[in-house]
Amino acid sequence: MSLNECPNCGEIVKTNEFFCQRCGTALTSPQRPRTKEIKGYIQIIGTVEIVFGIIGILFGFILLLFAFFVPYLVGTDSFVSNGPSSVDPTVLGGFLGILAGFLAIVGMIFSNAAIVSGVRLMQYKNSGRIGTMVIGAFSIFIFPVGTIFGVIALYILTKPEVEPLFI
Repeated sequence: MSLNECPNCGEIVKTNEFFCQRCGTALTSPQRPRTKEIKGYIQIIGTVEIVFGIIGILFGFILLLFAFFVPYLVGTDSFVSNGPSSVDPTVLGGFLGILAGFLAIVGMIFSNAAIVSGVRLMQYKNSGRIGTMVIGAFSIFIFPVGTIFGVIALYILTKPEVEPLFI
């Protein structure tokens, strides 16, 4: 049995009732449960997703700078004299630079997708809901903040009463 609020007085009413028992307001169509509360959660999830996306893009730029400078830093005399003797610093620096550049680009693409999904989610577009669920599923592996975000986003966005809110 589902419960809802009367739009006039706020009394808790059953979904299948046609009139509020307290004030007598006609409930012509079954009210969606907690629609205002769910919309608030959706706005929070979208905002957090956009903020995480912006932070991810900024981190990606920093990682790109690191990718550019790491071959020069690894090739310095101090690294060669203090580092492992069996590894050529030029090769190691190039590998680390390529790896950091790859991770930066993948992270920036993921962050851009998060921003787009967050904006569409806040506009109640179904593509935003689906995109946020995908981003949430991937975010679960980014412990601990991403895990919390991913679990909450998936929990809220997969509820049956949420889907009708999106176009």
